[in-house]
Amino acid sequence: MTNPNQQNRAPQQIQAENAPNVVTGTFSIQVQSIDVLFNLGATHSFISVKRVEVLRLVLTRKSSLLSMILPNWKTVMCEELYEDCPIRMYEHEFLTDLYRFELANFGVILGMDWLANHQTQIECPRSKITLQGPNGGKVVHKRKGPRASC
Repeated sequence: MTNPNQQNRAPQQIQAENAPNVVTGTFSIQVQSIDVLFNLGATHSFISVKRVEVLRLVLTRKSSLLSMILPNWKTVMCEELYEDCPIRMYEHEFLTDLYRFELANFGVILGMDWLANHQTQIECPRSKITLQGPNGGKVVHKRKGPRASC
């Protein structure tokens, strides 16, 4: 369980679709396409306020669960958690806990909690991620477009 008093780093709200130092992809939740950012700089995973409304997700917890410090040093609280949201990547479905947060450019940001849980390896020069699938096999995603240079 998350310590409510723990300070965490927030995801940066950047326009990264064509940035050379990130890995992104388009996957789905409830057959709805979602732009996803794989973010080593975020301690937790997030879903945009807009996507929560469109998908009509069922809130699983409401309280001051997560305190975050933004890049401008402002502290904000994430009070809504959506547990076990199914994100479909190719033919694989991954469950993830997502905090509701105002995101400008992505529907979902998958942070270190999700990346570590799925033993994700990010190869920035190849714009590629490899992770452990639900059945234990490897799942590979390679970003289309410019190569990353993390």
